[in-house]
Amino acid sequence: VQRFHPRGTAPSDGDPAAVSLATLVDDAARALDLLRDRTGVEQVGLVGARLGALVAVRLAQRRAGTPVVLWEPVVDPRRLVEHAARARVAGPRPVAPGLYGEDRPLDLFDSALCTELIDGAAVGELSGELNARSGPLLLVQTGAGGSLVPRYESLVARCRARGLTVEAHCRPCDAERDGTVVPGAPADALVETTASWLADRLLPAAP
Repeated sequence: VQRFHPRGTAPSDGDPAAVSLATLVDDAARALDLLRDRTGVEQVGLVGARLGALVAVRLAQRRAGTPVVLWEPVVDPRRLVEHAARARVAGPRPVAPGLYGEDRPLDLFDSALCTELIDGAAVGELSGELNARSGPLLLVQTGAGGSLVPRYESLVARCRARGLTVEAHCRPCDAERDGTVVPGAPADALVETTASWLADRLLPAAP
């Protein structure tokens, strides 16, 4: 498994203002090339969380049939910007130090990505990013609740109507209390679901 921080996001180097969907996808492609160079693995799957779902889907378009797992994906980029704007108006919230000591996350409004997310021609809704080249998809709702929220139900229905193979699971693993994300349930089930689903589609069948 390979995990990385894109350029312009702590603790990576790079200018935060230059972060765009294109740079995010390019960095993901470079990470994938590095993984292949070091391991020799050719059959790969991709996992994208929240906004990273758009990155994973765009990268998967370069290799038809690549299985993709989407954790709590952003369905409508414009709504993401609207929510971020409301949070900014409400005032700064304390940010806990990250794993590498960074004291603040990437400010969306200081990046080129913000303009792209608002411009529907540059970055469309997630359903529009998926097309016939898309491989099998697993959508996982990680928030609270035992059934899919309407936005995910609608996404799954639209994808299936276009002939895409989509599975959906609810695996709550976090929640929010008093403005702070807290564990709602162990993440083990989420990881196991993801790993098993990818293994079924990447590994050869047992004799």
